Amino acid sequence: MGLLLCLLGIQSTLLAAPPNIPKQWPDVTGKVHPVAGQPVVLAWTGLGCPMSKLYRPRLARLADEFVPKGVRFFLLNSNSQDAPADLKKLAADFDFPVIRDAGGQLARRLQVERTTEVLLLDAKGQIRYRGAVDDQFGFKETEAGGVGAFRRPAPTQAYLKQAIVAVLAGRPVAPAKTEPYGCALGLDEAPRGNAVTFHQHIEPLLQVHCQECHHTGGGGPFALETYKQAKGWAKMMAEVTAEKRMPPWNADPKVGHFKNARGLAPDEIELLADWFRAGAPKGDPAEAPPRLVWSGDLGNGKPSHELVLPAFDVPAEGRVPYRYVSVPTEFKEDKWIRAAEFTSNTPEVVHHVLTFLHEHNGRARRANRPWSPPFDMLAPLQGARPREFPYWIARNRRYLKQYQVGQGGGLHGYFLSGIVGDRPLVYPAGRAKLLPAGTSIVFQVHYNPNGKAHQSTSRLRLWFADEPPEEAVDMHAASTVVFRIPPGAPNHEVTAVHRFQRDGLLLGLQPHMHYRGKSFRYVAEYPDGRKETLLHVPDFDFNWQHKYELAEPRWLPRGTVLRAIGTFDNSPGNPDNPDPKRSVYFGLQSEEEMFIGYFEVIWNAPQPKD
Repeated sequence: MGLLLCLLGIQSTLLAAPPNIPKQWPDVTGKVHPVAGQPVVLAWTGLGCPMSKLYRPRLARLADEFVPKGVRFFLLNSNSQDAPADLKKLAADFDFPVIRDAGGQLARRLQVERTTEVLLLDAKGQIRYRGAVDDQFGFKETEAGGVGAFRRPAPTQAYLKQAIVAVLAGRPVAPAKTEPYGCALGLDEAPRGNAVTFHQHIEPLLQVHCQECHHTGGGGPFALETYKQAKGWAKMMAEVTAEKRMPPWNADPKVGHFKNARGLAPDEIELLADWFRAGAPKGDPAEAPPRLVWSGDLGNGKPSHELVLPAFDVPAEGRVPYRYVSVPTEFKEDKWIRAAEFTSNTPEVVHHVLTFLHEHNGRARRANRPWSPPFDMLAPLQGARPREFPYWIARNRRYLKQYQVGQGGGLHGYFLSGIVGDRPLVYPAGRAKLLPAGTSIVFQVHYNPNGKAHQSTSRLRLWFADEPPEEAVDMHAASTVVFRIPPGAPNHEVTAVHRFQRDGLLLGLQPHMHYRGKSFRYVAEYPDGRKETLLHVPDFDFNWQHKYELAEPRWLPRGTVLRAIGTFDNSPGNPDNPDPKRSVYFGLQSEEEMFIGYFEVIWNAPQPKD
């Protein structure tokens, strides 16, 4: 009875103040639509918000189901940074009206703050539900005290659909309010001071920390190059930097130093907050720094060679199996890669690309090539006793074809990578990576649907060195396929090692796990008995699989053991977990798991002088 009274109390509170909704609305194309007299769904959206994009196809399906039953759907936009012309393009993809909430007046009146928030009104105009569409996407607190995004395989609660069904049946709605996760609305605010201005303070900060991804044509979901763009995202920028969601970086700052580390200093975070609180004043354009120009040649001139993959149709929703494409290079001579860049016409849906080398006549040509550890077919079985080998071999037999590609299908290492949010590869003078003659490059592409269907074309651009380098770079790995993560296990540990057969100069580290990955450490165990933690990632995030480039390369003498130690969370408390009730083994798809500790190294490197 107490619960029922509580629910009725919530319901009556919502019903107490009917909103002042117009009886009819013009959409962005000028067509007028009646509003009053039947149930109405008001769904807010934002053009650049990734979570809004994910929910738009779901809203379209709900409209297809419930418009014939007498429910009207409206997609509303209150963002000051979203252009009317772009909203008209959005409207062309929808069967229900897109409404421009000019000045954010309706959002303010209804106290809507997020781009994914929905309101359900009954036929009398009373708000019966407000909140999220469902619980598939959201944010979670991290071990380090920050905030990270999560993506369930499927929703467990269809809040909006349940509410519509209840209203049509004349029943109370429960829950009548939930927390919507999405981007903060970019409501236009009048400046309230000019102590912190865009051109003098914020624009230089964005150029240093944000525009690398957030420029037109970049990997970010929206650009932050102009005042109008930045002002619309002012509240969101203050929020995500305070919560350490942006810039993305997962390494423990107390362990190691990395030249590609991202992050804002406390005073920079406060500067963004002050600018938002002041109404995001523009300032004097004369104080603006020169606008950055994003060159396509990485400062190296025209690429020496370019490989283009066939177009691939990425669906709007769901999880897409890894795509493998083999592309022959047909080079008659060995090539040395001094710079490389992966690009795509759809960077927003390409999560990562790994490439492997498949040498057709490699054995006869290796005498004059730099040394690298020979491929050991049994290395990924580490952790198993010899008598257990047949079981683990049989269990992973279905991956034998992929395992024979390149360096063990990724378990032994890889050639080049393109990871969302990472910088292009540019080696300093004297370093390069070998591309053997007569080699095919095998691309492994992982797509992340973002709510809109795309035809995606990816390409790899290569810059060759004029001569063999002084130092040849190799990407190797410590990995294992010998693990079973029990159902519900919140902290299951897995370990893999690589023993250095030669001296090596360690350049970088790159952990790789899937949705259940929780933490990752690299520990160097030296021949003299010393141990040193080189990298600690306390909150592994599948969405941000960085390569951590050492600020000072570390010399590891022959006999050093590089140990990778990771934990997996297969519990119901992990919202990314596809299924906490099943045992999890090694597998190629994201619903399965991997445990690979990649490391970039120069073999036979002399010990640096102090």
